[in-house]
Amino acid sequence: MMAKYSKSVPCRLYAILAREAPVGVVFRRGPSKWVQTIGWDTSTDKFTPGQWFHGRIYERRCDLSPNGTLLAYFAMDLSSSNPHSDRTYAWTAVSRAPYLTELAVWPKGNCWGGGGLFESNCKFWLNHDSGMTDPNPNYTPQGLTVTHDGGGAGEDWPIYSARLERDGWRQAQQMKVEYTRTNAGLITHVPGIHYKQNPRGKQMLTMTRTLSGFRSDEDIDVSYDEGKHWHLKGAAWADWDQRGRLVFARDGRLFALHAEDIGLKEPQELIDMNNHKPAPTEVPEWAKSW
Repeated sequence: MMAKYSKSVPCRLYAILAREAPVGVVFRRGPSKWVQTIGWDTSTDKFTPGQWFHGRIYERRCDLSPNGTLLAYFAMDLSSSNPHSDRTYAWTAVSRAPYLTELAVWPKGNCWGGGGLFESNCKFWLNHDSGMTDPNPNYTPQGLTVTHDGGGAGEDWPIYSARLERDGWRQAQQMKVEYTRTNAGLITHVPGIHYKQNPRGKQMLTMTRTLSGFRSDEDIDVSYDEGKHWHLKGAAWADWDQRGRLVFARDGRLFALHAEDIGLKEPQELIDMNNHKPAPTEVPEWAKSW
C-alpha cells in the first residue's frame, strides 16, 4: 500500500536551516497523517533519520536554534485515541534535533497560533496566548529562557513571516486575502511576494505566496546573471544553504546546485525520500535529556 502511494503521489518536503551551523532538519509529510523528521548535514549532505509522528506538524511554525541543536515544533495528534492526553491534542515542544522526543512541552489545546522562534541558542519566544504559556510540569525547559508577548495570533502567519524576515527574506508585496466564511475558505486577491538574495552572491530567490481555500501555495523563481530567471516549477521549498548553494525540494526529493552553476548545470539530487515508510525509531540517549 505504501509503495503504491509513493509512486502515485510524491511525499512533500520542507526544510529549516540553522543560522550558525551547517545543519538542517527536513520535514517529510506523507501519507497525509504521517510526518518524519530527518537531520541534514549541509557540509557533507549526510542525512540522519529522526522520528515518525502520527499526526500533523506545522512546519512553518517550527524553528531550529542557531547552532542547530534544538528543534521547536508545533504538533497536533490525529489518532482516534490520543496518547498525548497530558498535553492536549495540540502542543508546542522543544527537542534535540532531528528527533521529536520532547524535552519541553507547552499544551495548546487548539491550532490557532502555536510554535515559536529561537531568538538565540538560550532564548525561545513562544507563540501562545497569555493563558497557555505554562509548560507541562513533566516537560519543563532547562537552560532556556522562554518569553512570550501574550498574542499567539494567526496560524502560520505572522510567525512564519517573522522567521522569514529573521533569516534574510524581505517582503516586496503584502498579501491581501478575503475570508468567505464558507467552505470556500480563503481567496487571495493580491499574492504575497518575498525575496532573498544569496548571502554569498548576487542571485535572488523570489517566493510568491497565495492562499486558496485552506491551502497555502508558494511559487519560487530564481534570478541570476543580470535578468535571467529560472522558475522552480513544482518546488515545495527553496533557500540558500550555509555554503551559498541553491537547495530546493520537489517531488519528494532534495536538490542542490552551486550558485555559479545556475543556468549552466543540472541540479544534483541529494536524496529521494519517497520510499520512506513509517517505522519505530530508536532515539539515542543524548536526545532524551537537556
